[in-house]
Parts: sequence; structure tokens; C-alpha cells
Amino acid sequence: MTSNIGNPDVTISPPIHNVPAADSPSGSLSPALITAEGRFLLDSFIGAVAIALGSVSILGVKPLAFLTAWGQALELKAQQALTNANNNTDGTVGAVAGTTSTGNSTTGIANFLTPELDLLHNLVDGVGTLYEDLSASIAGLSGRMSTVETTLAGGMLVGGFDDCSTVTRFTNVLGTMVSNGSSILSTSTAVAYHTDGPATILHGVIVQLSRKQQGLCRAIICADTGLTNYLALEFFTNGYGDDYARLAVGSGPNTVIELAQSDGTPVQWSGTINTNWVWEVYYSNAPIANTFYVVRNGTPVTELQYTDATNLVTHTSGTDIHVAWASNCNGNSVFKGCAVAGFNYEDRPL
Repeated sequence: MTSNIGNPDVTISPPIHNVPAADSPSGSLSPALITAEGRFLLDSFIGAVAIALGSVSILGVKPLAFLTAWGQALELKAQQALTNANNNTDGTVGAVAGTTSTGNSTTGIANFLTPELDLLHNLVDGVGTLYEDLSASIAGLSGRMSTVETTLAGGMLVGGFDDCSTVTRFTNVLGTMVSNGSSILSTSTAVAYHTDGPATILHGVIVQLSRKQQGLCRAIICADTGLTNYLALEFFTNGYGDDYARLAVGSGPNTVIELAQSDGTPVQWSGTINTNWVWEVYYSNAPIANTFYVVRNGTPVTELQYTDATNLVTHTSGTDIHVAWASNCNGNSVFKGCAVAGFNYEDRPL
């Protein structure tokens, strides 16, 4: 291509600063066609993303394979819409954009951008949720493997897993624990420590939530058998997505005080808690001494890391080594909070 810039013998027609008329003459790009081409590009992009995600393989499994056919169908739909618009430049209503060839294309472009961008947003959200669910499954399996490895290592360290199909391995301290054969969820407040538990003060629990509904429940570590002093990881779910997990110190089976960092901010994570997520809370002296840590679906939650500088939770060997579960802490027969479908406990060596 030869540049004409600076050549006085070349006339640009029309002048570059002239704005073309809003009404497109016959044979030029109509607003409907411009809109259709824009939608074609966006739909094709979303389709390509879906196809790419559908081909992702994790451990030989393609969890997003269903997106491949969806992406291919979207690309075909986009091509057909563009073909229709190409045949519709005579002032009639555009097949895709809903605008005429003699009107302003701004409205048409806005009309197609909104649903398509919403579609992309929903796709990304769906993939994110699926990733979290897959991470939860992996974290649950990893937790079981970890407890087995801890037990096989021998010595003082122990670990175990309870599938919560019964409550026979829980000792009630308040109320009565109830299982439906697959998870524990009580119709009234119930708090119980696990009969089998860690052997040292450096320990934790891994819980898999289930049957999500509005309410409050807790995973408890570093407790005595009367649950007069312990650390609790609370799960509050309100049914509208604005959930939270936070740390609290217990002074009774169902009496707690929420913790706050040195700057006064609550030790809390906010977001949407899914029904099958896996959470771990544990106490350790490494990498920071006298500190509680929380992991969600295999990923550390920094908002829930807390160093107990004033020793609100006591750690007496042989006494404060119990782990527990608190079900339906609000005591509501309808809104009982999440159930627990998996309960791991283990000592955590430094």
C-alpha cells in the first residue's frame, strides 16, 4: 500500500473529516448489517471459548465436555444470523438486530451487546462454580488420603474419617445429633464432640458441607469434652447468596464470641457457600506460631487466618484435643443451616 500523506496531487474523497450520512445508500453497510456483524464476532468468540473449555481434560476426564456442542451450535447460529442480515439491507427489519437499514445502528448494537455479554458473564460464572465444585471434590479426597497417611505414619499422630451416615461416633454435649443416613443435620440445636479424635494440640478438622439451607453451623477444634473453651469455624448461610464463614471462640456448647483482628476487622470471609464445599480449620505453630488457619476447597483463606496473641483458646495436652460439630445453632426447625456429610480429623505435625 502506498501512502498519500503529504502528496498535494492526491485528493481524498470524501474528505476524511466529513461524517457519512446516517442513511446508508443501497449497496453499502446498513446499521442492521453492522449490528449483525458485531453479534457474529461476539457469538463466534463466545463459541470458540466454550469449545476450548470443552476440550480441557483433567486426569483423563473432560468435566466441561458439554460446552463443546453448545459452542458449535452458537457459532452456527451466528453464521446464519450474519447471512440473514446480508440478505436484508433494503430497509426491512433486520433478522438479528431488529433495526432497519435506514436507522441509527447505536440502539441495535446496544441491544445485541447486552444479552451476549450477559451470556458470556453467565458462562464464566458457571465455569467458576464448576471449578470450585471440582476443587471441593479433590479437597475432600485429599483430606481422606491425608488422614490415612497420618495414621500409617505411626507414633503419636492419628487421623480418621467419618462419613456421617450415623451419629454413633459422636458424643452429645447439647441436644441430640441426627443423621439421615448420608449427612448430619438436626431439627434443633445439637453439639457433639467426635469420640475418636486427634492425639495432640496441633490438629484440625476437614468438613464437607451438604444440604445447604438458611441457618448456622460450626466446625470445632481445640475443645475440651464439656466444650467450655474452643475455636469454631462458623458457616452462616442466608439462602440469598450473601453467606459468610468466620472464626469465633467458644465458652459453652452453643455460646461463642466472634474474633476480630488487631485492627478491629472481623475474622470473616464473605461470599456464596456452595452445598458441597470442603473446609478445613486447623491449629499450628508453623509457619506462624499459635495460629489458626482455614482452607476452602484446597485453597488457603487468608481472611480467616488468625494468630491468637492473647491465648483466647487454651491448649492443654490431653485435654484440649477434641474436635466437634455444632448443628442448627439457631435452633430453627425450618432453617437449620448446612448439614455435614464428611468429617475428617487429624493431627498436623510441624
